Amino acid sequence: MLDFLIMYEVKTRELENILLIGNELKRRGYSVEYLSFEHVNPKKYLDNKKVIGKYFNNVNVVLMPSLYHDKEVYELVYYVCGQCRNIVNLRWEQSLSVKVENDLDNYAYPHGSAKTAYHVCWGKASYRSLAASGIAEDKLLLTGPVQMDFLFPQARGYYLSKEELYQKYHFPQDRKTVLYISSFAIANRTQRQIELEEKSAGGVNLWRDKIQFTADSQKQTLDWIEALLKKDSCTFIYRPHPVENANEDLKQLQEKYPHFRVISDYSIKQWILCCDFISTWMSTAIAEAFFAQKPCLIVRPLPFAPENECTIYQGAKIVDNLEDYLARIMDVNEVSVSEDVIRRYYDVTGIPSHVRLCDELEKILASDQHFAWNQEQMKAVDSRRWAHILQNILIWGYIPLLKLLGAVRKKTGLSYGKKINNRVDSYQKASPNIVKNIASPEEIEQISARLAQFFGNDA
Repeated sequence: MLDFLIMYEVKTRELENILLIGNELKRRGYSVEYLSFEHVNPKKYLDNKKVIGKYFNNVNVVLMPSLYHDKEVYELVYYVCGQCRNIVNLRWEQSLSVKVENDLDNYAYPHGSAKTAYHVCWGKASYRSLAASGIAEDKLLLTGPVQMDFLFPQARGYYLSKEELYQKYHFPQDRKTVLYISSFAIANRTQRQIELEEKSAGGVNLWRDKIQFTADSQKQTLDWIEALLKKDSCTFIYRPHPVENANEDLKQLQEKYPHFRVISDYSIKQWILCCDFISTWMSTAIAEAFFAQKPCLIVRPLPFAPENECTIYQGAKIVDNLEDYLARIMDVNEVSVSEDVIRRYYDVTGIPSHVRLCDELEKILASDQHFAWNQEQMKAVDSRRWAHILQNILIWGYIPLLKLLGAVRKKTGLSYGKKINNRVDSYQKASPNIVKNIASPEEIEQISARLAQFFGNDA
């Protein structure tokens, strides 16, 4: 029986964090494994069965990257692990908008049976809001943010030095570097992605307004960045959001300006620690900049409605015009966010958060309280397994067909009609992220060994 299975959704966001947790659990004598969400796709049931089959009814505690409702409890956790003893929601997205945080019925809060799982809270603000949403306080784990443990002094050697990083990417050593942390995750959604997301939200079409605002903000931001690039005064690194689709404007800027680079490699903390100046639109990585004591400028070409502001940006200083941007980007000396606000949402103490979390996980593993599984919902998942097998067989022919149609369309410009074009476009934009989101055993071993050097965990 496996003690802990830790699932992850976005590798660049989560892998180092979960390996840090896993190393500490292994140091304490527990068995731990890791599983990418890419292996939890019912449409690829046969392909993934050899990976996930060993976990069914054979895991004590499952750690999830998110847990919003019954669908994730049963179609993700139960689908893979059967009736595990307990579920812990690591909740990697805790920085919400003001509007969402104040709407306790919003999708961002756990609903249904998801409420009865355990939920990690980075800070007191998250703890209070989850309690107000109806989650029992004995299910709330105030542990602080694990991701900030990498910014403790003893961990600084874990990352490449500035000189090593610059040498690897052939950056000039005598030029300043400006890092832009993109949070334009939805700016380039395909039509099919929009339709699927609206369907999951109950047909709400406000998503389209949000996408348009994000796309317009990105377009104007790139115009401002180009104005800076024309000065040729720095090396500029654009860090895409992990789920940001390919963007032709970025490709053109990279071709036009040799000192402009689009780089997704390594975690965001690696780049924050090594770059001279940082800017962003609304990335929650500004919290990492705060705890790393690195200057960061908030750049907003278009004004935000107050209710759409991210909670950790309340009281922050904003640059909203090109003149100020060009004047300050190479001279910024502050993080721009409010320290009082940040510390309400990130409970960073002298004890590393991964240690605090593992203390709680030990208690959960030893507890007599088990997650209450619903028999009818389990039967519903089990009854669909034959349908998943049929879907998988069809996928074996469907994916090669999408690849072929995409190649023909790219070469000839041929249109297959709106519906088929949407499917082809969505596959072409999303498929590169699939392989990138799965960590190989070698990668896990290498990162775990390196973590052990700086956190004293012999895994």
